[in-house]
Amino acid sequence: MLRESVESFPSRRESIKALGETAIDLLVVGGGIHGAAFAQVAALNGYRTVLLEKHDYAQGTSSRSSKMLHGGLRYLEHFDFGQVFEGVRAREDLFKAANHLCKPTQFLLPIKKGDLWFKFKVGIGLKLYELFLRDRTRRSIWVDSKSTYFDPFGAKRSEYEGGYLYSDGLMDDTRLVVDTITAARQEGAICLNHIDIETISPNSAGSLNIRWRDNLAGLSFGDLEVGAVVNCAGPWVDSIGQSRVLKQLRSTFRLSRGTHLIFNKEWTLPSVILPLNEHGRYYFVWPHQAGTLVGTTEREVSSAPVDTDPSIGEVEEILGNVSRDLPSAGFNKDSLSYAFAGVRTLATASSGDSSSTGKLSRKHKWFFEGGVLSLVGGKFTTAFRTAYEGLRIISRLAEFSQKPVAIKDRPLPGAGDIQGETQEFRRLAKEAGAPDALVERAIRRLGVKVNSFISKDGDTSWFKSIGNTCLRGEIELALRLEQAETLDDLLSRRLGLEFQSDHGLKDINEVAQILKNSRPETDINEQIEKYTAKIKKINILLNKENS
Repeated sequence: MLRESVESFPSRRESIKALGETAIDLLVVGGGIHGAAFAQVAALNGYRTVLLEKHDYAQGTSSRSSKMLHGGLRYLEHFDFGQVFEGVRAREDLFKAANHLCKPTQFLLPIKKGDLWFKFKVGIGLKLYELFLRDRTRRSIWVDSKSTYFDPFGAKRSEYEGGYLYSDGLMDDTRLVVDTITAARQEGAICLNHIDIETISPNSAGSLNIRWRDNLAGLSFGDLEVGAVVNCAGPWVDSIGQSRVLKQLRSTFRLSRGTHLIFNKEWTLPSVILPLNEHGRYYFVWPHQAGTLVGTTEREVSSAPVDTDPSIGEVEEILGNVSRDLPSAGFNKDSLSYAFAGVRTLATASSGDSSSTGKLSRKHKWFFEGGVLSLVGGKFTTAFRTAYEGLRIISRLAEFSQKPVAIKDRPLPGAGDIQGETQEFRRLAKEAGAPDALVERAIRRLGVKVNSFISKDGDTSWFKSIGNTCLRGEIELALRLEQAETLDDLLSRRLGLEFQSDHGLKDINEVAQILKNSRPETDINEQIEKYTAKIKKINILLNKENS
């Protein structure tokens, strides 16, 4: 992929124009991982597909996950073997299809002395967990508590007999969504962010009319005629199109908020899974691009703002847990650098289910009414399998002539032989004087897509570094290919700078100017104020307002 091929993707204006000129089979609402996966799977199957997202891709739940790609080891405690096996298979698929973003990772599950039943149960569970491993070298092993793996436990290590080292995965959740959107567009889907669905109404032809609004331009449009709607709006699934039918969905799920903390200390040991007082619940400690990530909480909430903030209580809960369990790790208020929260939907067994959200199943459910198929719940790891299942359902219920087929081993943009296929990029970047750290950062995030920095005419401007933040090509790629429209789109979800120690603020003016050059209509001062206010709000929460 060279720079010239990036320019061939339609602009926002061209995509909006195409909406009114294209016959549409499926309208997917929601640009999180499930909506993105659905759009890609549908487009690959030949359905004329449109995806519309009210804010930015992955802005809600899908950029605020635990960044874990896991089969669900803890589900074995509930004997939910089907969900575990599906998760393991889906995880292995993503290790292959998105190898630049999804990596096998070692986890340590410590076992306390005398807890023989738990040790036996976990040991058996791990054998089942490994039935679908493609790489047999990733089998679990037992390690003694005297090993270096237990150094962060300090004096607490004496409480443990040892632990199981097993293999699971970590991912870049936001980049996975963005690359899936790009893959859907490559297959012909029209995908647009910052578009709101105002109404969904049936027409006499048996299809649906959609009235929609461009939130950036502040203009409403209609009617868009579609064969069926697939509602993948996550926590906002019951608010799409102001439909009475969709409002009834609210009784089918509960909302759970999870908070994570980022500490500015590098974690070089295997990720750790630690039990909480509530039976069957755990929290995790694992490496993050900005240091170490610790979480998550489980708090039921009644609503879900798109930029959900953690509560002081949740921050204190995590700090208390990690200082108690890992006293020698140095995780405290001084090393705490950032916090974020996300809200997910959890399907209930019935409308009167009063179980705590921690005990609700992570299984998803589909609901169909009036030409709209709505998804409630769902796991990030199994999103592509869930999307294919939903496509089969809507194909049958909407009576489409084509029948979907599963398409496996389809690599996402950026996947491939990362080391081998980026040698030319590395050479040119070195000649252009790009810092090694920023070159490797770009490769970790973009995979072989970094080759789009290379221009046939020898222009090396995309290799220019923006302070110690990123390479200019990362910004240009986000603007020209990945549909970044606002400064928050750029800093938070395309460049991943929100979570860094300086949150992208040191180089915000230079990044903002590149955005302004590409989007002249942007009120750049307003955008800078909005982004800095978001960061300040979290810093105040963490008592770091002078940071």
